[in-house]
Amino acid sequence: MKINIKPKTTPTNLLNQLRSLGYEIPAPCAGNGTCGKCHLKILNPKVITEADKRHLSEKQLEEGYRLSCTYPVMEETNLFLETSKLEIISDVHLPDNTASLTGHACAIDIGTTSVVMSFMDCDKNKLLKTITFSNPQSSYGADVISRITYAENNLDILVKVIRRPISEAIQSFVLEYGTLNHIYVSGNTTMNQLFMGLSISSLGLYPFDFQLKDLEHIDIDDFTYTVIPGLSAFVGGDILSGIVECDFINTSDTSLLIDLGTNGEMALSHKSKIYTTSTAAGPVFEGISLSCGMQAKAGAIYDYDGNSHTIDKEEPKGICGTGTISTVAYLSKNGLIDATGRFIDKFQDEDKYYLTDNIYISQGDIRAIQTAKSAIRTGIEILLDTADIQAEDVKNIYISGGFGKYVSLKALCDIDILPSTFLDKTRTIGNSSLNGAIKLMYTNNKKVIEEIISRNQTVSLSDHPKFQDYFMDYMYF
Repeated sequence: MKINIKPKTTPTNLLNQLRSLGYEIPAPCAGNGTCGKCHLKILNPKVITEADKRHLSEKQLEEGYRLSCTYPVMEETNLFLETSKLEIISDVHLPDNTASLTGHACAIDIGTTSVVMSFMDCDKNKLLKTITFSNPQSSYGADVISRITYAENNLDILVKVIRRPISEAIQSFVLEYGTLNHIYVSGNTTMNQLFMGLSISSLGLYPFDFQLKDLEHIDIDDFTYTVIPGLSAFVGGDILSGIVECDFINTSDTSLLIDLGTNGEMALSHKSKIYTTSTAAGPVFEGISLSCGMQAKAGAIYDYDGNSHTIDKEEPKGICGTGTISTVAYLSKNGLIDATGRFIDKFQDEDKYYLTDNIYISQGDIRAIQTAKSAIRTGIEILLDTADIQAEDVKNIYISGGFGKYVSLKALCDIDILPSTFLDKTRTIGNSSLNGAIKLMYTNNKKVIEEIISRNQTVSLSDHPKFQDYFMDYMYF
C-alpha cells in the first residue's frame, strides 16, 4: 500500500506521524531506535541515519528502507506499507447457552501483541466471524512494562489507540448484522485497565496494586462492555478466563495452564488451591524483538528442521514464535550451539545461523530465547515447589496462546521449556482467554469468578529462595 505523508508545522519523525494518522507500525523499543523493527520502504529517501546503518543491510538501504523512528519528515514523503493478516488460531467453540442470551454477542481477547474478536448469534448458538489484528499499542512498546512507562505521561494515547479498532470492528458488525447485545472483554491486567481508561502506574510500583478486581462494566460509544477481573497486577483476566476454560474448579486432577506469550502467565490447580504467577518472558515467543522475528503472518517461518516451513507456504519473510522454538531445538540437537547457547566455532565469526539466504538467528537472539525459556521453566518449578509436588504429579498440562496450531511440544521439551515428563500429558488449547470469556458470557456465572479469586494464591517468583538457582540452571540447553 502506497502512502503519501506531508510534513507538519512542527517537525517530527515518520513513526510519530504515521501513528498520528492511525497506522500501526511495529516498534518494540517504543521508537528509541534500538530494535530496528519499524523500518519502511521509502521512495527516494533523503537521509541515512546511524541507526539505519546499525540495523539495516546495504541491500535494504539501497532499496530505500529506513527506520521510521529516526527518519525526519522535512518534506513530502512517499512510502510503502506492507499489509498482511495475522495468523492467530483461535479455535473458537461455543458452550451451551445456559444464560439464555438472545441477539448477538462478542468476546474480545486483548493481548499485549494481538487482539482477537469473535462474534456470535446467541439465538442459533452459531459463530459468525472471528477477526484478528495487531495490538496498536505495540508501536509504543513490546511488553507491559514499556507500556506502563509510556502511560505515565501518555495514558490517553494508549487508551485511544486500543479502543479505536475495537469500536470500528463493533460498528462494522452492527452495520452488517443490525445489533450487538453482549460484549465480554478478557486480557491481562495492564491491557484491561488501559481499555477501561484506568491508570496503570501502580502496576509498575511496589506493592504492584491493581484496580480491576471485580467484574466491571463500561460504556463506550453506546455499547456496554463487561470486563473480566484479574487475579493480581501481572496475572489478569486472560488467565482467569483460561482457568474457566480448563474447568479447574470442577476437576480433582492436578493441572497446569501455561500461556506462552509475552507475560508468560501460568496457573497450577492442586487440591483446593490455584497457584498463579507471571514470568515476564518478553516478546520472543510472539516473534517480536529478534533480528528477523515477525508475528505469525503469511511468510513467517513457523517450523525449522533444516528446511524452513512457512505459513501459507509463501516465501520466507521472517521467523515467528514457534519458528524460533523449533530452530533453537534444531541447533541444540545437531550440536550447532553448545550447552551454554554459544554457537560452535564455524558460526562464531558472524555470530549468526542462516535459515535462508537472508533470514538468520543471531547469538543475541539465542540469548533472548534462553532468557525467555528459563523464565517459563523457572515459573513452572517454583509453582510446583509452592504446591509441594513434583512434575510427575501433574496430570494435565494445557498450553494456550495464538500459535497452538504450529508449536512443537517435543521442541518445548527438547530445550527444557517444559519438563520431559510433561510431553505425553500436554495439549495445546488455542486461545483459552477468548474461549473462557465466551463460556463466562454464555453461562453468566459470576460465582465461578468469585470461587477462582478465593482459591487463588499469587506466587512471587523473585521471593522464592531457589529463584536465582533455577533461573541460571535453565539458561542451559
